Amino acid sequence: DPQGVLLYGCTCNFSADLTALGDMEFDPIFSRPGFEDIELCWRARKELGVFTRYCEKARVFHEYDRGFVGFYRQLWEYW
Repeated sequence: DPQGVLLYGCTCNFSADLTALGDMEFDPIFSRPGFEDIELCWRARKELGVFTRYCEKARVFHEYDRGFVGFYRQLWEYW
């Protein structure tokens, strides 16, 4: 693989060029968080020739509820 190319990107810090992915989306078979990021990256690479790369300067910001209820909801999503 070319330098800087990764097998997959973790979706907590993942952004994508939507023009490169076209209509490709996360597979709905993954009803809960976990491994959907790996599958999408692998499929994009295999079907579209899209590589996953590390970009040190990229930043992702998440908006979330900082209260107790928001924290509980987030935990519930990952259980």
